[in-house]
Amino acid sequence: REARYRATVELSPLIAWSADPQGGIVDVVSRWYEQTGLTPEQTLGTAWAAALHPEDVAETSRQWRHATETGEPFSTEYRYRLRDGSYRWIHARATPLRAEDGSIIRWYGTLDDIHDRKLAEIAL
Repeated sequence: REARYRATVELSPLIAWSADPQGGIVDVVSRWYEQTGLTPEQTLGTAWAAALHPEDVAETSRQWRHATETGEPFSTEYRYRLRDGSYRWIHARATPLRAEDGSIIRWYGTLDDIHDRKLAEIAL
């Protein structure tokens, strides 16, 4: 069952990830590592923020912190650095999985490449 799930997730054009209740990244699909050139040590926990465009770090971090503190779904757009040093726009989303008592067990999220759409918006 786990192998089928993992294969399905790996085939998706989205980059799937998960985080602990406090917001530390605990898992991300291999596409992230292939695109960014980062290692798990450079990604997991809060290290992933180093891949953000410098202009997007403060606001993205503020929004993620707000989501993890309130339990509200997370949705934002930011740029992340690729292996070659260029940046791409993505739409990041996450929602919490909750226990019966309402506490957050884990966050599940995706990164969706919106680069072409964002460049068209900027051009307008």
